Amino acid sequence: MSLDGPEKEFHDQVRRYPTRKGSYNEVMRSIDLLHRAGIFNGIICGVSSVNHEFPEKLFNFFLAENIKKLKFARVKSIGHCENVSSLVISPAQYTNFMIAIFDLWLKLDDPEVEIRDIQSVVSLILGGNKRECIYMGQCDQFVTVYSDGLIYGCDSFPKTDDLCFGSVFDEPTAVRSNSRLQTFRELLEKRKEFCHTCNWYFICKGGCAKDCYEQFNSVEPLSEVCKNLQRYFEHISAKIRLYDLIEPRTVHSSAKGGEDRV
Repeated sequence: MSLDGPEKEFHDQVRRYPTRKGSYNEVMRSIDLLHRAGIFNGIICGVSSVNHEFPEKLFNFFLAENIKKLKFARVKSIGHCENVSSLVISPAQYTNFMIAIFDLWLKLDDPEVEIRDIQSVVSLILGGNKRECIYMGQCDQFVTVYSDGLIYGCDSFPKTDDLCFGSVFDEPTAVRSNSRLQTFRELLEKRKEFCHTCNWYFICKGGCAKDCYEQFNSVEPLSEVCKNLQRYFEHISAKIRLYDLIEPRTVHSSAKGGEDRV
């Protein structure tokens, strides 16, 4: 379910029907039905210019509504919503928000509260398995099948010919050997090679193939995105070290050309 916070202050500012009526009441009613059926699996909150400055208010609101499985997604590429000139926020604003959410989550110390974005990073720092696709470095294994049967790359990308890998009517071997898919895989390997010496490569593996790069064929990630991802990882890692859960690990540093400890 998509829920962006309290009714009039946040959610209904951006999630309206064509009639301009807000969708909050219907969303909450649907969440209640799912709760009662025992199949509620959490919410995705769009972090936008409307709500990004209020992490504590959002966090407390979700807990008060017995919503304990959360994902926070940065609004990146839509234009406007009526009187809101732009909903897009920068990587720095999103990182500030997520750091605040992490600190609230850590202080709460409730194992029932699951925040996918954060727990993926914590798990990787502690040596666990990857959970979020953006930290897997395997973007070629996530595809979108459209209503006409055509198979494209992840739906974070626009529907372009470069990422059309075939059709559900094709033989599986033909899809797996599609030349566009092979080109995409080669691009992903070049990106990972470029990022390999970064301190935080063991977490992000080059990052989201769409959000971390200026163009489809770019090899070097956007510096603003990298800088803020590093800040996010460093904050979480430093807090975990306070609990003596991890030992400093020796990693390569692309900035110094030597080795560093994190």
